[in-house]
Amino acid sequence: METESMRIKNILLVEHDPRVSELILTALEQNHLAHRVAIVDNGADALHYLYQRGKFKKRAGSHPVLVLLDLKMPKVSGLDVLKIIKAGESLKIIPVVIHSSSRKTPDLVERYKHFGKKNAQHEIPTAHPPLGG
Repeated sequence: METESMRIKNILLVEHDPRVSELILTALEQNHLAHRVAIVDNGADALHYLYQRGKFKKRAGSHPVLVLLDLKMPKVSGLDVLKIIKAGESLKIIPVVIHSSSRKTPDLVERYKHFGKKNAQHEIPTAHPPLGG
């Protein structure tokens, strides 16, 4: 028998800019995707959340069904978080959506190098100027 906690899908949002977090939360809510969203503001906390360490040691629930990951993160970069997720046996099946305002060539080259051009960047047109990243 499926319980309510089994039906609720957790999403992990890894974003250091509160304005961007608010924008993403609004989009999730408007599209009825905002089940339960955990927000962390740095790469180290993202890893602690995923591995249930530190202040997340006693968090309830299983792994998130999706990680929304900013590349430009304090403490541990988003790219390093992504590498760790994809190298971990229990984490590598979690889909990760990368978002970043960076258009700097080294950032793009690094993404292409590790994840291929097809998976590294999909432009999403927006009427809003970049808020951070």
